[in-house]
Amino acid sequence: MSSHPHAQSKYQVRFDWGLAGAAAVATDADVVVWVDVLATDAEGFDDETFPPGALALRGGTADAARVADAVLREQVRLGRRAWVAIIAAGARRDDAVRFCVEDLLGAGAVIDALAAVGLDYSSPEAAAACAAFTGLRSAVTHLATASASGQELAAAGVPLADIRAAAASEALREAPPHQRRAEWGLTRRGNVGALSASAELGSVGALSEHRRGRRASARRHPDAAAARRRAAAVISRCVQVMRLAVVKRRPQMPHDS
Repeated sequence: MSSHPHAQSKYQVRFDWGLAGAAAVATDADVVVWVDVLATDAEGFDDETFPPGALALRGGTADAARVADAVLREQVRLGRRAWVAIIAAGARRDDAVRFCVEDLLGAGAVIDALAAVGLDYSSPEAAAACAAFTGLRSAVTHLATASASGQELAAAGVPLADIRAAAASEALREAPPHQRRAEWGLTRRGNVGALSASAELGSVGALSEHRRGRRASARRHPDAAAARRRAAAVISRCVQVMRLAVVKRRPQMPHDS
């Protein structure tokens, strides 16, 4: 087991980027999970790169739970703690690995799924990736289409629906159609839902779509719209009363003699 700090060797679940990252954190790993959500990897998933005898898996947001189950079965087979290296593939740019948000979130999804089955002794790097996924879980498909990799694929003619499908979580894939539309920002209201259409419409178009959606909702639900207007009026009156009360209680300043 390597003692170099970059090896993250004291942690059961480690995280790094690209083949160089795999060389740093996977030298003693029992399981290596390669995450390349949108298949932008230019380095290649090569079993020979990883330790002999290690279980090599592909994973991401789409199959995180299945990967976690496979890792847990391997740990049971070994009869001891399994050491797991999660490697985000990233993409190549100027002979270096380019950060890819979809791979960060995919790796975080796998780390989160591992924690759910009890493999939660994670390095700070792995914990940060997991937190990125859990914090942005509802926006994963939007971030994938709006990301540099997603826009690059879209410009090359790949349908946005295919990009969304590649980045969708298992729960989203299995959800009813109306829930999937909500996740993709097609029926949700509010800033997040409005902005999740920005990959297709641009931010200005997304906000216009959001406003049109609110107007359409008001037409469909006039009672709810009227109730919101009444509530706003009540709040406005309360604010005015509070301001008057503050003015009445304000102490008088003494006059100069």
